[in-house]
Amino acid sequence: MPQDRPIVGIDVSKDRLDVHIVPGDRRCSRPNTVEGRRALIADLRRLAPAQIAFEATGGYEQPLCDALLAAGLPMRRCNALQVRRFGQACGTLAKDDPIDAALIARFAGTVSAEIVPPRPEDRRLAELESYRRDIVRCLTRLKAQRDRVSGAVRDLHQRRLKQAEADLREIDARIRQVVRADARLARRHDLISSIPGIGTTLTTTLLACVPEWGAISSRKITALIGVAPYLDRSGRTDNRRHIKAGRRHARSALYMAALCALRYNPTWKAFYDGLVRNGKPGKVALTALMRKIAITINIMIAKEIPWAPPIRPA
Repeated sequence: MPQDRPIVGIDVSKDRLDVHIVPGDRRCSRPNTVEGRRALIADLRRLAPAQIAFEATGGYEQPLCDALLAAGLPMRRCNALQVRRFGQACGTLAKDDPIDAALIARFAGTVSAEIVPPRPEDRRLAELESYRRDIVRCLTRLKAQRDRVSGAVRDLHQRRLKQAEADLREIDARIRQVVRADARLARRHDLISSIPGIGTTLTTTLLACVPEWGAISSRKITALIGVAPYLDRSGRTDNRRHIKAGRRHARSALYMAALCALRYNPTWKAFYDGLVRNGKPGKVALTALMRKIAITINIMIAKEIPWAPPIRPA
């Protein structure tokens, strides 16, 4: 893809930032420290690149992300699996940090993407929501073990159970505080929770997992979450369309929202029942309902309009 300005690929590790610039295949390396990132930002400002791309590396990339956002530089966080498969398609099978930096730069220059820069408030909410999932998993496991623990450890088990319940209340309070403190998050929370059947927990999960609501098209948002149907056709073989990939936690939240909609939202219950009457299997109809919910939320946030059921003629 031709570019007027250079593209920068950065491979992020715990101790080092390997940088590759295309065109020209220029390389450099900086320590992944405050001083190293500051020096790199100064170099990138002089370069004025079209994109600065890097992969998600389990949190090591976050200080770089924050520094690039603060500097107003165009950053792009790439999917590591897509970059690796791109390298395999190009015949790049070797792997080390400088090679990965070059591969990221080539990927960013070839595969276009609609970039929605992350906000610090969205990142804080996502971090809290991720930690909440860990607490819920721990709490579920402890409750399942409650009737099986022996007297020797029952008091320790009960103590851990009470602590997990207290941690869950604390994390919920912090999530509410983050949402209330930011006008955009608060407005989006009110819009999503105006839908019958979608409560506070589902709303915050959807906000944390999909900060792109309203900023990209409905087709892209359904693909991002993983509820968009894809063709599976080759020659005479024409299999049923199916969903794949996407953000697992957002899709799980949409699944729960769809189940709640079947009980509390007559509009979406009628949509689901109509699909079933027309011969759609239950799981297919439920997936279609998940997709409809995602599209509805995306439109509501883009246009900043609360939920309103369709008006039926008298």
